[in-house]
Amino acid sequence: MTLIEQARPIFEGILGPLPDYGRETSPFDVERWDSVAHVNLLLEIETAFDVRFKAEDLGKVQSVGAICDAVEEMAAQSKARAAAPSPAQEGKITV
Repeated sequence: MTLIEQARPIFEGILGPLPDYGRETSPFDVERWDSVAHVNLLLEIETAFDVRFKAEDLGKVQSVGAICDAVEEMAAQSKARAAAPSPAQEGKITV
């Protein structure tokens, strides 16, 4: 299941049924997708996928695809940070 498919219940839970739901779905396509709904969507996405949007990114993610791409990017960055050795593991910090 793709991230877009996984996120659909979140979008529809806030915006209602979306028969034409897909990557390109945006506030221009959905009357109920106003600024309050947008913030609620991002908060629900953060909770569901354990990511955090930066304040400056809130206006940049303006479609289902853009939101899911951002989630995938944040998840990849988080995974890379988790896999990278810490300074203590590299022997750069001594106690």
